Amino acid sequence: MKKSPDTTRSNLSHNLPSARLLKGGLLALGLSGLMASSLSAATLAYWEFETPSLTVDSSGNNYTLTMESDRIGAYTLPTSSGAGSAFPKTIYGQANTQAIQGLYTDTSFSLSNMNAPSTLTTALNSASSFTLEAFINMSAKGTSTRSILGLGGGQTDGCWTLGVSSGTSGLGDSVLFLQYARAAGEWGKNSLTNLNSGYQIEVGKDYYIALSMNKFDETTDGVIFYIKNLTDDTDMVTITLSRSAAAATMYDSTTYDLTIGNSITATPWAGTIDNVRISDAQVAVPDLLISNIPEASSAMWLGGLIAVLAAMRFIRRRR
Repeated sequence: MKKSPDTTRSNLSHNLPSARLLKGGLLALGLSGLMASSLSAATLAYWEFETPSLTVDSSGNNYTLTMESDRIGAYTLPTSSGAGSAFPKTIYGQANTQAIQGLYTDTSFSLSNMNAPSTLTTALNSASSFTLEAFINMSAKGTSTRSILGLGGGQTDGCWTLGVSSGTSGLGDSVLFLQYARAAGEWGKNSLTNLNSGYQIEVGKDYYIALSMNKFDETTDGVIFYIKNLTDDTDMVTITLSRSAAAATMYDSTTYDLTIGNSITATPWAGTIDNVRISDAQVAVPDLLISNIPEASSAMWLGGLIAVLAAMRFIRRRR
């Protein structure tokens, strides 16, 4: 609910420093707020997909990706229209000019994977919470799940898949969801849990998506989806889900490496993926990637600065 403006008047105006000094300090504070933030301390891996180091991990943890084949390539982000044109131009003060895109029919990733080292799997398994983030544009619906990120999802002794359902799925048409196993064994017979956001991903539109999860928390704090339609520039949607005690257990597979764009048995991703980040905690909203782009941070700081300066002018008039 929108709060009413605070109309309380201050009687301490004469104890304030001069308006000029206060204004200068606030301007400096506002400008410092516009400066780039640093990556969250919880960041395990962050792939920006900028050449010449398309597969490098920018987190400093050296989780460099490997490519299985040549069906994935660098994609220059357009400035006005087309896939990725609404992706942020700058994140954390770094220019964002490229993404990865499938090179097969319908820009499908085909049988290609971008694989993370097994040491990342170990780090994820040891964390009780994690957050997955990415910018995506899906070019075509799949006959089964379009996989964005996966850790052996669909495989015997696999762990999970984050993806978009098919147009005929029982989960709903093209909805963002995470499916995970609660036990070892053949996929489909290993006590699967579906975390269904219920949010439809439309073909040809740019999105920011994030999933924040505590593996053992059954409450609505345990699973949180953050989704923003960048093409239509709608407000970010926050979706929380609760689980039963039995479902709040994720099987930690050590058999597979994390993959981007293909979980092996799911339909490969078709379209564009950019700025994938994995954190070993439930990242707070101010630390999400979407909160650290100039369009978001500038509006926040400038809006607050304007409000404070307006209040100062009111106080000066009453002196």
